[in-house]
Amino acid sequence: MAWTTHPLVLLASLAAGGVAGLVSPAWAEALGVPGVLAGRLLEMAALPLLVVAAAFGLRNVAGLPHRGWRLAAALGAAAVATWLSGLAGALSAAWLAPGQALDDGAQRALGQLVQQVGAAAEGTELLLRAPTAAPVAPADSGLPDNP
Repeated sequence: MAWTTHPLVLLASLAAGGVAGLVSPAWAEALGVPGVLAGRLLEMAALPLLVVAAAFGLRNVAGLPHRGWRLAAALGAAAVATWLSGLAGALSAAWLAPGQALDDGAQRALGQLVQQVGAAAEGTELLLRAPTAAPVAPADSGLPDNP
């Protein structure tokens, strides 16, 4: 049964699931449960393997000469890669400007949907357009007016 793990078979299965969902939404409901279960099973198997691979990789680095420099280089490369991917995401979002073609009502609905979906988004504000600057009244003095 080695053919079942071939990447092309997995991609064909993914495409077949997508086509089944498009052709018959009723099939999508029925076939969605085993698909979600298989995805969750893969997640459960992948996370421990990633942790073990990272631990053994660090163990191998510790056995090499100049381990401090190598570990610092690995951590630095990870930090730079993380920063670059964040920068690429921010630049692509600024360049693509998602939601700019939507009218104000649709943008408001999209913003409300994003706020409802993300539990981590609590207390934050997403803006698709730059806020207009509110006029600031000049203070009488440079000191705060605390009672």
